[in-house]
Amino acid sequence: MKIIQKITIVFLIAGIFCGVISYYFIKNFESPFFPLVFPFIIYFVLLSPFRRKMKTRSLIYNSFITFILFWLVALLTLYAL
Repeated sequence: MKIIQKITIVFLIAGIFCGVISYYFIKNFESPFFPLVFPFIIYFVLLSPFRRKMKTRSLIYNSFITFILFWLVALLTLYAL
């Protein structure tokens, strides 16, 4: 697999996972701080292994868009149910 495909798969799964976790914390706790900060902590932790292999600008463009879109889709889908 190419590095871009790996980045897409990793951040797609991470986005869905963070969406589910954010939904859980929004529903069960009062503070919106953790559900909004947790996904970005996970994003930056997952970003570090790929920094050596690609340029930072293209890496952030490819991974951030995928991550945010799937995080919001998972969060809003669960919230609508």
